[in-house]
Amino acid sequence: MILDSLITGNFVDFGNAIWHIILPAVGLSLALIATLSRVVRSSMLDVLNRDFMRTAFAIGLPRNILMNRYALRNALLPAITVAAIQAGA
Repeated sequence: MILDSLITGNFVDFGNAIWHIILPAVGLSLALIATLSRVVRSSMLDVLNRDFMRTAFAIGLPRNILMNRYALRNALLPAITVAAIQAGA
């Protein structure tokens, strides 16, 4: 329906088809998002408790640099793995 309406130039039907595909897309992605957010949270807590992070906090580096540059970068590795497995499924 989406491609047919684009090919024929019927933009009213195109908007209607997009509008009706939003709810199924959100519903199907919620389970995957929940799993992925849980993995990111547990990985982030694990990284924050490591020695190099405690040392960086003690040195006095700014918190936003620590979180974005060091902690999140290390915490996303397991999340990328889980996301790739979910995409394959």
